[in-house]
Amino acid sequence: MKRRAFLRTLAAAGTGAVVGGASLGVHERLRMQVTRATLSVHGLPPSFNGFKIALLTDLHRSGLVPASLIEEAVGLAMAEQPDLVVLGGDYVTNFDARFAGPVADALGSLSAPAGVVAVLGN
Repeated sequence: MKRRAFLRTLAAAGTGAVVGGASLGVHERLRMQVTRATLSVHGLPPSFNGFKIALLTDLHRSGLVPASLIEEAVGLAMAEQPDLVVLGGDYVTNFDARFAGPVADALGSLSAPAGVVAVLGN
């Protein structure tokens, strides 16, 4: 194999690895799931036994994260019938104001008996 052909093959393989890795990262980022955990808290009043908290965080609404994904996250959270909803911040990527209103609208349907609390994130 000539040097030029070898370098082209090497460049193509490198490009494929980078594009493939990035595609996998985007695919994983768009995968929604519910994780359940039971926490034992010493001294917690008995009235909190079975208290459910839904945490949604790092939604990062952007051109790569569609509104439908945020709506899916909200639907999954509400299906768990939480007693409290906590929003952990990072609602849009790079402070992009174009997505602030739409993500607020999507999160506006969250409700829980003990309320919905939110922080801004980073």
